[in-house]
Amino acid sequence: MASLLELNGGSPQKQPKYSPIFMDREFTGLYTQRSVLHDPADIYASKYYGGRPDALWAGANCELTNRLTIQRRPGLAPFTTTGIAGFVYPTQPLTGYSFQLINGTIRVIIDTASTGPSESDVLTSVAASVNGHAVYTGTITSGASNGLQGQSVTVAGFVNSVNNGVFVVFQSTATTLTLVNASAIAETHAGTAATIFLTSVANASGGNTVYTGTITNGGSNAYVGLSFLIAGFSIGANNGTFVCTASSATTLTLANANGVSETANATAISAGAVYWDQQNGSATLLFAKSPGAGQTYFIGSGGILFFAEPGRTGETVGEDRLRRGTLAPDARAEGAALDAGCGFDIALR
Repeated sequence: MASLLELNGGSPQKQPKYSPIFMDREFTGLYTQRSVLHDPADIYASKYYGGRPDALWAGANCELTNRLTIQRRPGLAPFTTTGIAGFVYPTQPLTGYSFQLINGTIRVIIDTASTGPSESDVLTSVAASVNGHAVYTGTITSGASNGLQGQSVTVAGFVNSVNNGVFVVFQSTATTLTLVNASAIAETHAGTAATIFLTSVANASGGNTVYTGTITNGGSNAYVGLSFLIAGFSIGANNGTFVCTASSATTLTLANANGVSETANATAISAGAVYWDQQNGSATLLFAKSPGAGQTYFIGSGGILFFAEPGRTGETVGEDRLRRGTLAPDARAEGAALDAGCGFDIALR
């Protein structure tokens, strides 16, 4: 007859020949070069100690912890599902958000930074590359306190071609730019380093106006859909906030139906945008951020993604325009939502 201890879950007085179904501690760990039909214990361990029923068979993505429990092996899964390179954003990604739909699917939402200060700086020399970086010397308008760190600049004007090109700023001061250029050759010569800087504008045609200058990272229509704040032209119709309809390394085509031909130095700045990264090398632009906007914050609930730009005031983007995906150039999104089913819905505060 079973004792009270046995009746309440205690071990029996006589050791059974079977192992328990549940074990709260794992001692053996991973055994390789073994038969999959029985545990890896030798004959004595099997007969007198119950064998090794806790042995891991394949051990893929799991291991034993210091607490003798099984845990997932530390590591990262590939971001892209197709094994190809991920999508290259025109500006720096600020943050990512894992948005879970009601069916369990994860959609990666990426918030990107602004295009940074709009300027063309004068360079006077470049030093030979050291450890993959090259120091360019000149007058750097926004360089103090690493003001250009992380931005991309287009360097031009040097005799040695390896000193010219598009490079990422590693560090910056008021007189130097440390760029990610592993092939630079020491040279003293006049050059320029520009982010996005405009030098002229053409007459409007078909509702669009073409602005010409140095458009770093603008190739292959990279800036399409982003809102740009244009300033510095003497003709007022050329200044304002417009949506980009096409871009290249030298031109920005903006939705400005009133542009007037003019040659002048001017600036173009975009606050960035929010994208849905499809993890297959492509991304869908969800909305362009308003000029002056900072990092976007997200929270998902019930298959709806809410987003907001802290400190912004103004109108709320309407449901109809969001569903069509046609954001007005001056729209300021106080709060909105990405519907799990078919696009966008409005979510008022």
